[in-house]
Amino acid sequence: MYTLLNSINNIFLFPSHFEGLGLAAVEAQYYGMNTFVSSSLPAELNVSNYIDFLPLNEDAWINAITSCKSVNIDSVNDCKKIIHGSNIEYS
Repeated sequence: MYTLLNSINNIFLFPSHFEGLGLAAVEAQYYGMNTFVSSSLPAELNVSNYIDFLPLNEDAWINAITSCKSVNIDSVNDCKKIIHGSNIEYS
């Protein structure tokens, strides 16, 4: 799945005024995608060092997306450990 997702794209965008946990954003981090979510979403989404919480402002999103760096595989492995050690249901 990691290879498939990264061959299609390497960023995940989740702009929303309100969302519950937003499991899709957790999954995106699990697979090593730079993840950009609205600042109104829960802090529990932060399971990696490659997620950014952004205001719903077009310039903020453009700046964050255009300046993002590739995700290091060690960071992905750290993220997976966090998810596997949490109460987040993931299969």
